[in-house]
Amino acid sequence: MSTRVFTQGVVALLALITILISCQKEELNHVTLSGAITNAPPDLDSVYVFVPEGFQRGIPVMIDGSFSDTLTVSEGMYMIQIDDIIADIYLKNGDKLHMQTDYADEMAPVKFSGQGSSVEYSNILEEFNQIFLSIYSSEFGSVTDSNIATLQHKITEDYNALKRKNRNARSMLWRELDRKFNDNLHGLQNLMVSRTYTDSLRGTNMPQYQFLALEGTNINSQNWQGKYVYIDVWAQWCAPCIKELPALKQLSEQYADKNIEFVSLSLDLEKDIDKWKEAVQKHQMTWQQARVPQAWDSEFVNHFQINGIPRVIILDPMGGIIHADGPRPTDAETQNLLNSIL
Repeated sequence: MSTRVFTQGVVALLALITILISCQKEELNHVTLSGAITNAPPDLDSVYVFVPEGFQRGIPVMIDGSFSDTLTVSEGMYMIQIDDIIADIYLKNGDKLHMQTDYADEMAPVKFSGQGSSVEYSNILEEFNQIFLSIYSSEFGSVTDSNIATLQHKITEDYNALKRKNRNARSMLWRELDRKFNDNLHGLQNLMVSRTYTDSLRGTNMPQYQFLALEGTNINSQNWQGKYVYIDVWAQWCAPCIKELPALKQLSEQYADKNIEFVSLSLDLEKDIDKWKEAVQKHQMTWQQARVPQAWDSEFVNHFQINGIPRVIILDPMGGIIHADGPRPTDAETQNLLNSIL
């Protein structure tokens, strides 16, 4: 073999090694995030990743419901939003995280696969979220005085079991989940305190409020007097709220010839007005739509002590409060209640 040929071979080998090392280094500098969304509608064009600072990164969705992108991240917890589906994920550079979800079922578990600790920790986060989604299961329906103790016990037991099963996960993850767990559990307790207050509102008149219609015009709550009013307080980002919409649509059609007005009151922020309007159109919300100015900081939210949605308020034709925290559209008692007053 000539020296020239040998030298060329060495140069080529070194070049190949350099390329491989460069690729390995590049691979460690980002995480690959991909997914498959079954039953994705044709107009779903992007999913969004939220970082702790609130920055939003859009990832295009293909016509078959798949998406893929690379992100350079600081290791930790993030959120991904697919229209009404919001999931917590864990991202670490060098990993590959693939998620699967069903667009038609916002409450169904999100499944994660791939390579690296991002997969294990994202599945832990999903299991954690499913623990609290049990609040909306048919087993419990909604939180009441009679089931809150049982519910708190079940949630605590499920969370402790999750920690035992994944005891080797990073302490940073558990510190964050411990905080979220305590916040959520405290939120349940506050819910019952709030419910005592809302019970005291029954029989009083709702104060006069100004709401905003889809086109931006004012709606005075006094305009509803003369009819019973079923108010559904919601937001376009709230998965449990979205779950109620088919049943609410059915109620509005079923009682169309009765003396009752169905109203969806949005707590979406002003910056999300377009998303609110898109959600109204997407879910074919043909009954009356309005938005609460100042949303969570409004006098309306403060008066009714709304700390979670969906929330139902039912008024009589004089503006009196029948229920300040009434049954949801999917609750079996809703139709019995409406039949009894109409």
